[in-house]
Amino acid sequence: ASFGRPGDAFPHYEAALRCDPTFVPAHKDFGTALMQTPDRLTDAITQFNAALTLNPYDEETHNSLGSALIRFPDRTAEAILHFREAIRHAPNFVHARNNLAPALVRIPERLE
Repeated sequence: ASFGRPGDAFPHYEAALRCDPTFVPAHKDFGTALMQTPDRLTDAITQFNAALTLNPYDEETHNSLGSALIRFPDRTAEAILHFREAIRHAPNFVHARNNLAPALVRIPERLE
């Protein structure tokens, strides 16, 4: 994203993905830029899912997807699964652990 204006980068990510739809970093970075635009959260989730389809073991993408999903109250359980998956792949991944704790508090069944 370009200095506080992530929307300026959108056409560049779209062009990169037209050239190579399997380029995982473009999906991840596009998702991150989309997350900074509140009305584009669903599109961010789509990009993170595309990245995980190509590389299901990427802890950063699982954490980012969880961070997007947690913004939808009805998707908290799904977000928790992605935070846990990030931790499974990288047990010392502090960001995922920091995201998981407050997410667990949000749901009564705690998904043990």
